[in-house]
Formats: sequence, C-alpha cells, structure tokens
Amino acid sequence: MKNEAVVDERTGLIWLRYANAFDGFMDWNTAFNQIARMNRDRVQGQDERRVPEIRKLESLTGKYCHSPALPMDHSFTNIKKFRWSATTSQYDTGYAWVLYTKGGPVEIGHKPLPEFFCGRLRVLIPTLERAMKLIADNLRITRSDIRRALQRLDPKPVQALVKSCEARGAWAIDVNTGPLGKQAAPGMRFFMEAVQAVTDLPLLIDTANPDAMAAGVKAVENPVILNGFSLEPRKLEQILPLAREYDADIVGFLLYPDSRVPADAAQRFEVAMDLMEAAEAAGVAKERVIIDPVIPPLAWADGIVQARHVLEVIRTLPDLLGFPVKTIGGISNLGTNATDRAARLVIEQSYIAMLASAGLSFALLDILNPDLVKAARVSGILAEETLFSWGMVS
Repeated sequence: MKNEAVVDERTGLIWLRYANAFDGFMDWNTAFNQIARMNRDRVQGQDERRVPEIRKLESLTGKYCHSPALPMDHSFTNIKKFRWSATTSQYDTGYAWVLYTKGGPVEIGHKPLPEFFCGRLRVLIPTLERAMKLIADNLRITRSDIRRALQRLDPKPVQALVKSCEARGAWAIDVNTGPLGKQAAPGMRFFMEAVQAVTDLPLLIDTANPDAMAAGVKAVENPVILNGFSLEPRKLEQILPLAREYDADIVGFLLYPDSRVPADAAQRFEVAMDLMEAAEAAGVAKERVIIDPVIPPLAWADGIVQARHVLEVIRTLPDLLGFPVKTIGGISNLGTNATDRAARLVIEQSYIAMLASAGLSFALLDILNPDLVKAARVSGILAEETLFSWGMVS
C-alpha cells in the first residue's frame, strides 16, 4: 500500500494513516456530510471513504496499551483522544458510540454536540472482495448522439457523458464501441483519447472486433479491462492474447464456441472450466479473468430459470475454481425489449439485490438512473458482514 494507508491484515480493513479526516471538533451529522462530500468530489481519486462503525474502531485497539490504546507498532499519525463512529446507540438514537483512543473504552456522545473528531475508513476488503462495484454502461455506439460524435470526430458529447457518469459515482466506464467496421483502429483511438482526457477511471474496452480491441489497448492510458473473449475461436486467437501482452484483466463470457448460451448452471460450469484452461494455455493468469455468466433477457422462454442459474453460478464459481474469481453482469440484459419502463426498473432493482447477495463483483448498469443505483448501493450494504448503521444508507 501507499504511505497514506494502513492495512489491518487481521480484519482486512484499510485506514488512512493520518488519523483525522478533518481538523477540529465536529458534530455527528457534520462528520457524515464531510465524508460524503469527499466521496462525491473523489478527493485524491477515492470515493469509498466511510465513517467507521464502532466495532471497526475497537478492532484497532491493543490489549494493555494506553495513550494511545493502539498496538505499539501502529503507524497512525495525528491521533486525537475522541473519535465518532457511525454506530447509533440502540437505547437513544440521539446518541452515537465514540471511541476514546487514550485508554480504549467506548462511550456514547450526543450527536448534535461538536465534541469529537472524525476518522475515516477508506474501503472494506473482505476476503472475496464482496463489495459490488458499479460500472457505467451508458457510453454505447447505439446512442444516436454517440454515433454522430464518432462521425464528426467530436469528442464533446462523449466527454460530457463520461463526466456525468463519473459524477454519479461510477467505478469504471464501459466504452461500448461496437465492431466499428473498416475504421476500427481510428474509431477506437477516437473513443479512447476522448474518454481518458476527462477521467482517470478504469475503462472497459467493449468490442467484438479484434482489430478495434488491439487499437484500444494500445491507445489507452487508464487502467483497462478487455471486454471480452469467449470460446469462439477468433476471440481465443486474437483477443485473449492481448490480455497477456498488455497484462490486462479480461472478461470471459460463458458461451459456447458458436456463441450459444448454456442452458443451465451445470453447462455454465463446464464452459467456465474450458475458459480458464484456454486462458492458462494463452499465458493469462487466472486472476486476470473476470467471468460473465451472461444474464439472460427475461423475455426468453426460459429467462426466469436462466436468471436463477446465473445466481447459482456466481455463488459457486469460487469453490469450483478454487480461488476468489471475479464476476461481472450486465443488468440491462434482463429487461431487453421491455416496453414498460417502470416494470423494468422494479425487476432490475430486485435482481441486482439478488446479484449482490450472490457475490457479484461488477455490475454493468445505467449509472444515470438514480433509483437503480441506489438499489445497487443498498444491496451492497446488505451483502456485507458488518455491523449495520443507518448512516451507511445515503
């Protein structure tokens, strides 16, 4: 980790080495508002800071340690005596739990009073990285404004959309260019240059054209994920090797070589094994492969059953493959051809909660839809193994 971070290897938590998020005392609500502002503004490129729950604060203390009540070899600086937690008292909701860092006891503080300091927990890292990350799928060539931008080589519409996605909290941007035809290389360079000029977020190069994918990975400077490959021979021969050459993560679709979708979980497991064998044969580390189990449109004859199989695959793959494999799913697939937007939203909100519970790593979704995004974020909270606080819901 960089020097500004302290990793607690016992709990898997990352803390900021500088122990105070802000100088001076503050009340409980101000602490949350300040942390929310830092996340919204992506201060230092981070948007996952939190006011820590009281059990997480207590996990830092050392037995028989005093002034401060931290292990002798701790690496924190600027330690203050009193620290707010995100945990509300169950006896009186006007109070929240506080850690006294001098001796280590926990007490309660009256929320409206500016009597305590605020620390910050940057991000949780459970063993399987259960916190689901949200990837914006809004930048796609099927949009008329994006097609016109490409035709005119005008980056402004592309950049305006990317800025909006980042402002709404996207972890990454999926750049869905389509095949791009005969102008694959210059077209892909246009998109990569336009996007990375306005964001440092990771980018997914989303195309089935090997020439376009190669041009994209050569032009990109941001962290990149190749999206993606399958058992289709052309993709195995021309797209998968790019992950090895450029040391990049790559999405692997659970599809048969003729692009058919497996009928059930068992067939998906077989394809996943074949996909991993193909990656290993190509010199791509298994940890680099992000599995897409292919979320089906519910309009398919077996769409509902297939959707349940996808959940089973996500839950079972880590045990089947013997390591914490990452998974990704396109939420918009579920409502393909839906005419009732309200009904589609309800279905997507419900299913994304199920995906989060199953352990999905990355959700591709409409990041500009605030109702769907809120459902995704709340679902992520419910998937965590931590002490709940209403302050986590915003």
